[in-house]
Amino acid sequence: MIRSGLERRCYETPLRTPRTGSRAERTAGPEISQVRGRRDDQPEGSRHHARSGRAGTRASLQGSSGDQRPGILDGAAARRRGNLYAAADPRQRRGGVHPRGRGGRSRADADLVREKRLRHVRSRPQGADVLQSRSEVTVSPNEGADAAYPPAPWRLLATVWVSLWQLPRTLVPTDALGSEARLQTFQDRTLVATAFADYRSGGDLVYREILAAVRVRVDGRTYTHVPRIWVDLPASVAGAREMWLIPKELARFSGTFGGVALSAAADTLEGCRIAEIAFQPTIALPGRWPVRTELAQWAFAGTASSKRALTKVRASARVSLGTAAWTIAPDGPLGFLAGRSPSASVCLRDVTLTFGG
Repeated sequence: MIRSGLERRCYETPLRTPRTGSRAERTAGPEISQVRGRRDDQPEGSRHHARSGRAGTRASLQGSSGDQRPGILDGAAARRRGNLYAAADPRQRRGGVHPRGRGGRSRADADLVREKRLRHVRSRPQGADVLQSRSEVTVSPNEGADAAYPPAPWRLLATVWVSLWQLPRTLVPTDALGSEARLQTFQDRTLVATAFADYRSGGDLVYREILAAVRVRVDGRTYTHVPRIWVDLPASVAGAREMWLIPKELARFSGTFGGVALSAAADTLEGCRIAEIAFQPTIALPGRWPVRTELAQWAFAGTASSKRALTKVRASARVSLGTAAWTIAPDGPLGFLAGRSPSASVCLRDVTLTFGG
């Protein structure tokens, strides 16, 4: 049967399926009878045009192995015919998910990368075992006990309880400051921070810590300076003194750690009480909060170096506001805070900290 060019064009042009009916009906794809390349009432012998032209409508409705898949067109073929809705496979429809996902990475590839990362985390040494897996440096701190510490940077996990105090400038000790440094003050008062820290397993070192810190100005820039600090791990003492000129000393800690609330105390090895703290949380703030600072430390008795050390500290944490009651002995190493109350207190939870490097 001979047809004109207009008739052939009408029979071979795919029909644009309108967006009618429910979503399920639209996504099911058109039936074979909806494509003008094949009419139910057309005689079998007159269907020779179905395989002519650009691949043919009937051929595009079949798989490469000849299996019938009514209503599913190859995505490229559907786009060539201008019939985007003829592709019933959701990965080929507009707004569907590409089989390789965004960025060209398949779900299988993403799962493989995720599994490799989990294996790396699970295989990472925990606690004190990290000292056998990383290069060790052995020094002799003032306490006389050899201690091996990991190289910088230290990556630590912790919970830290921090209180802020406002003191007259003349009450803050400056014996550990360099000659070029000055306390940062406002109306002749300076800000002092005290902190209890519980560095737990999963980081490079596991220990507890208490410290006092101030803000100082050096050459027009502002730094954090730590004049008083105690820990219960000789490796932490040795590493901090040798690498960053931080005057850590050994102490004994007691109390209940592990939660947001805290009741703890610290004593020197000679039995002198450093401080006691009782913290109760009130409000937990949403999200994680970044913390960035740079330490400025100077040589002190017992260190071989006479230079200034500048050390970067980067951390992020969840924050809980709260109230803290400190008990500090007047004749102790933090006696300049005795009889006073902090202006504000917080608990930094789930801290991830990078020290040095």
